[in-house]
Amino acid sequence: MTPNQFIRIMFTDKRKFKDLTLKEKGNSFFMFNRIIARLYPLKANLFNVNGIDTALASTVWFNALSEKFSYIPNKLEPNWNVLKKEKDINKSEILKDFSSSDKNILLLYPELIEAEIALVKENLKNEKSGNIKVLKK
Repeated sequence: MTPNQFIRIMFTDKRKFKDLTLKEKGNSFFMFNRIIARLYPLKANLFNVNGIDTALASTVWFNALSEKFSYIPNKLEPNWNVLKKEKDINKSEILKDFSSSDKNILLLYPELIEAEIALVKENLKNEKSGNIKVLKK
């Protein structure tokens, strides 16, 4: 069962949720808890414990949410239009961090500016992925 199917059953089909086996409830709990954390981050964090009875936790979420919602909340679906696209870095953004004398030197050597742009892009990529780059002296 996919997380979307589980969410659909959880919010819209109460009878079908009660017919789910404990294994189905337990297998879908992890992703459901991640998704529901968008609405209730503190409560979802309480369920984020190793060794928890995931089928029971799914039932607890069901009992708490089935009374509040008879539809799938909009916040559970990501809004792809709002998500930021990767920003393009140009020369002016790079040069604004340098002094005027350094800018004049860099303008004489455009390959240095390109190398700096590549370095900034790599650093942004590493920040997004959580990687730490160790620089050797």
